[in-house]
Amino acid sequence: MRGLTWLLVGMLLAGLSDEPALASSGLNDLYIVNNDGDSNLATLTVTGSDNLLAIVQSHVGLGGANTLSVNLDGDLNGGPLGSAFDGPASGLGLTPGQIEQIGHDNVIALSVTGTSNLFAMSQMGSGNRLSALIIGSNNQVAVRQGGSGNSLSLVQNGNGNILSVVQQSR
Repeated sequence: MRGLTWLLVGMLLAGLSDEPALASSGLNDLYIVNNDGDSNLATLTVTGSDNLLAIVQSHVGLGGANTLSVNLDGDLNGGPLGSAFDGPASGLGLTPGQIEQIGHDNVIALSVTGTSNLFAMSQMGSGNRLSALIIGSNNQVAVRQGGSGNSLSLVQNGNGNILSVVQQSR
């Protein structure tokens, strides 16, 4: 099953090889690029409108799969309408709606409930773990994990919160 990406948006929409997967559901735009066979898994459930995600998974090394689980419930989440981060979240150079896993054995579990929440996450390395729960409106989260064995769990609850995190191991 070389080059297989599974995209789940309420129901299974696409399994494509070596090409970006584009799924639009109720004006939600989801882009997934996976050029590394069955060594990555992305599962997405989206309820709402005008959400935007751009996902890149690249398996590098001999380890296990990169795994991504996203649950979005609301409107205008991720990186819709050419949005940009403000304040500390803008300093990481990430683009709202971007989720990137480069390496192996990386895990992201993300749940967002609300409206107009911007987020971006990048894992480069191996064995990095990120669990994020965002509830509310107009929140921002930017996370970059580099190296091996980083772990972060965050809950952002309310409106107008901004969080920027960099974890870098050797």
